[in-house]
Amino acid sequence: MALIDIHTHILYGVDDGAKDINDSMGLLDEEREQGVDQVILTPHYGPKFGHPDTEVLREKFEAIREKAHKYYPEIQLYLGSELYYQQGTVSDLKQGKALTMNGTRYVLVEFATSDAYSHIYRAVQDFVYAGYIPILAHVERYKAVFGHVDKIVELIETGAYIQINAESLIGGIFDKRASFCKKIMKEGLVHFLGTDCHDFRTRRPNMKSAAEVVRKKHADQILYENPRRMLEGEKYLIKEGIKTSMYELENDDEIEIDLRELFLALKKKIVWILLTAIVFAGASGLITKFAMTPIYSSTAQLYVVSKGGLSQLTDLTMGSQLTQDYMVIVKTRPVLEQVIADLKLDMDYKELEKKITVENPSDTRIMQITITDKDAALAQSITQDLAEVTAKTVAEKMDVKSPTIIEKAYKADKPDSPSLKKNVLIGAVLGFILMAAAIVIQYLMNDTILKEEDIEKYLGINTLAQLPLVKGTTKRTRK
Repeated sequence: MALIDIHTHILYGVDDGAKDINDSMGLLDEEREQGVDQVILTPHYGPKFGHPDTEVLREKFEAIREKAHKYYPEIQLYLGSELYYQQGTVSDLKQGKALTMNGTRYVLVEFATSDAYSHIYRAVQDFVYAGYIPILAHVERYKAVFGHVDKIVELIETGAYIQINAESLIGGIFDKRASFCKKIMKEGLVHFLGTDCHDFRTRRPNMKSAAEVVRKKHADQILYENPRRMLEGEKYLIKEGIKTSMYELENDDEIEIDLRELFLALKKKIVWILLTAIVFAGASGLITKFAMTPIYSSTAQLYVVSKGGLSQLTDLTMGSQLTQDYMVIVKTRPVLEQVIADLKLDMDYKELEKKITVENPSDTRIMQITITDKDAALAQSITQDLAEVTAKTVAEKMDVKSPTIIEKAYKADKPDSPSLKKNVLIGAVLGFILMAAAIVIQYLMNDTILKEEDIEKYLGINTLAQLPLVKGTTKRTRK
């Protein structure tokens, strides 16, 4: 499906978008690569960037369209504007000073991020009463609307349509803006998707990535059908999915996570997090040192040769095979019982076998015998005796030259396990994670009203006034 981008700042030299026609062509090229074949150029109209003359806009538009037709004939261009709502905006439209979307009754409208909801609501009414159809640009940016599905519904029922930016739709579960956009889209409250592209640095066209996020249920409506109907000036667009029941709104259980607030909550408790990490690290160290049994190891090495000596053992593969055979002999019952008898060990051959590790380093004739035990001296004694008994058994039973012990067993001065440093580090990390997790859970479960913004967030009503504290009094705290 070809895509339609209804919100761009590709028209050059009129606002904070494209600087010249080359920039415009570059942005159109990226739109083409994103799968967009219809683009509406919507330069700003308002106090920040001025009120550009419509004739100037049309001249620049024709210049772009002529050049685009030469290099990108598959792209269709249309002209509109992004109107900053203020007193006189509707009047400018009536007088032809400001442009609608492709000459239709549809207008793309933006507000300051801090504008009150009453201001936005009144703007929708003004446009509707004047016979225009407002499309609210990047509605996810407005603090008065963000997070309030009921207000989105009210604006739509008043006559507005909703546009969100492609960039806002791209984000993970911890991206609050992306979560809100996906939520209202899921409920069928999004009618348009636009890139709001400005340049090649931070605000490039990204329609393709956002389009992939759009649910299949609403893809045709958002990406093609509504933009097409709007461009053709049809009176009604698709408005499916509007919630009218307050019960439905109040019982929407989708969780929104404010990453910034979550970070601040963790920051406030950083001392407790660090203290918990220290306590867990200390506890791990004490347990390691006093409650865990240290395990020591000792290793002996044998060199394997044939009966005739090195001169006849020229094939390394043959030597390695002999080594593999001898490794099996190490753990045979006669060998182990002989070691038990020599050292008068209080264990049977199966218990001894569990303590033995036999290895053959790759491409060598070396056989390594390792014994692990909680007694370092005993580990050394068993290892050395096992190496000697193995060498003697091999010579007797296999009629070959006895393997040479090239490294005698040693007595370990440090345990192999447990590692004090490792366990202390694990304890610290575990304490850190557990305390941080507890704070996160507390944050998610806490719906206590602390400030006026929380009243709108949790109760869905606006605050009319705030009573100041009387001089000489203090805030009451919950007991």
